[in-house]
Amino acid sequence: MKALVTVLVIILAIVAAIFLFDFNVTKEGELPEVNVTGGEMPDVDVETPDVDVQTERKTIEVPSDIDVDLPDDRPDVDADVDMDVDAEVNSKEDGNSTAQ
Repeated sequence: MKALVTVLVIILAIVAAIFLFDFNVTKEGELPEVNVTGGEMPDVDVETPDVDVQTERKTIEVPSDIDVDLPDDRPDVDADVDMDVDAEVNSKEDGNSTAQ
């Protein structure tokens, strides 16, 4: 399973590299002489996408006492659940958010 995920990640990275960059060869290269005395590298202009990465730390108050009205026809369940959750929420200006 890990090998499959690794292969998929590698394929995704290759596909992303192919489609995110625009390579324009401005000068053709040439192979070196057989006696390996040199050669000439091609001139290549690479246009990469603009990436603007920003972070912002915010503290969000989470209510601790929430009342929930459950329907009367629910089955009887005898269970006690006690859970502590530590969460950090990072949000961006464009409305996307991630939770850790």
